[in-house]
Order: sequence, then structure tokens, then C-alpha cells
Amino acid sequence: GQTLLLHTRSKEGNEVRRDFTEITDIVRGVLAALESAQPFSIVNLGTAAAIPLKTLVSALEDATGRKAAIEERVLPDEEVTETCADLTRAREVLGYAPSMDIHAGAERFVTWYTTEFQARFPEGLEPSKFWS
Repeated sequence: GQTLLLHTRSKEGNEVRRDFTEITDIVRGVLAALESAQPFSIVNLGTAAAIPLKTLVSALEDATGRKAAIEERVLPDEEVTETCADLTRAREVLGYAPSMDIHAGAERFVTWYTTEFQARFPEGLEPSKFWS
């Protein structure tokens, strides 16, 4: 495989963290919003847990049984170091609560990828300006 280029730290040395959310939790939140009696309300969907990028890679390594070759890089200046959803309104308005942690989500993704994606695209996707 190829080396994974991973922006793990800011110039200041802060660890890069993201609120990774499994798609099933997002779909449940969107469906709850569509069924809500409120005519209009802005809510955040996510897990409310900022996870280090290395934790995501580790979860994917565990799910695939393969070790990733990683080249760590500094986060570009225009990127934020941490993103994390505030679920207060989603809980109040929609009764939303995420149900899948990063490890279960990685397992589910790998299962989907190996059964669905590879069956539909056995040769992979054509290279583009976004990936090679």
C-alpha cells in the first residue's frame, strides 16, 4: 500500500482532533429532524467527542488487521486543530444521541468497504485531482 499522509499536529504542537461520526448516527439525526414538530431549528449532529487522528487510524488498523505506513505532517495554517459538535440542541429538540464509537464505526466501515464498495468497483475508482 501507499504511505498515509497524516496532519497530526499544529505548528504550535497541538494534537489534531476531529468529531468522527458514523453515517448511521447522522442519518438517524436527519430523520429525527424531518419528523420533528419544530418548523425550523439549527442543531449539530456528531458524537461530542474530539478524537485524535491517530486514534482513527488505529481503529482502522484494528478493523483491517493491517498496520498503516504513516508520514506525519504539520496541519496547514488554514485548518482548525479541533472540531467537536455541541449536541445540546440536538438532544433537546430531537432526542438525538449517537450510538456508535470510533472502533465500532471503523469495523462497520471496513465491512461495508470489503463487501459493497469493492464489489461495485473491483478496479477501484479512477484517479482524480483529489486522490491518486
